[in-house]
Amino acid sequence: MAPAAGVNASIEDMAKWLMAQMGYKPEVITPAIIKTVTSKEVRSTRELSRRSWRRHISDAYYGLGWRIYSFGDEDVVLHSGAVKGYRAFISYSKGMDVGLVMLMNAQTREIDDLSVSFWDDAFDARDAEKARTQASRKAK
Repeated sequence: MAPAAGVNASIEDMAKWLMAQMGYKPEVITPAIIKTVTSKEVRSTRELSRRSWRRHISDAYYGLGWRIYSFGDEDVVLHSGAVKGYRAFISYSKGMDVGLVMLMNAQTREIDDLSVSFWDDAFDARDAEKARTQASRKAK
């Protein structure tokens, strides 16, 4: 069950929770629940102007506790939070089979910049691999 406010958890705990959110623990979180909570319920145009993300995302929605950003041709599901002196960020792309969890003992926006950088690199690597595969097919 998702919490109403905060979680006391280690990075290992959060990694396990992320795996469940990505569908790898259907006995913990069923595929139907994942589909429900990550459905694009409300378009969130305000998100399109978030400092770190605005040059990368083409659309943004809010599901049930999750933000869903269109990052290139792929959705990234994410949530973040802060309590004085601490920051947390969790995100994943089911289509790319990649997830990210960060916990930070600092009151800084750097976690936003790091997360955007991570997704930039992940999508760049995916696009480079697609280009190599296409070039290899054409060469044959």
